[in-house]
Amino acid sequence: PIMVTNNPELQWRAACGEIGLAVLPDFLGAISNLVRLQDDYPMSAEIWLVTHEDLRHSPAIRAVMDFLMSCFEPFKV
Repeated sequence: PIMVTNNPELQWRAACGEIGLAVLPDFLGAISNLVRLQDDYPMSAEIWLVTHEDLRHSPAIRAVMDFLMSCFEPFKV
């Protein structure tokens, strides 16, 4: 790879500069004439939910963690 980044703006700029591929929201592709790959292009990513060990049982932290996990439940593979 020429460049690896987890910064969405840099990914967008690199894709616009024809340096490589990027996973971007539809609107960024639409305003910059990028070409969408086919929808069946195999992609995956891990999402980690992390908290300090001392706080993971706190009711407020647990509520936020449970909510965030429920948001991603439909995308579980």
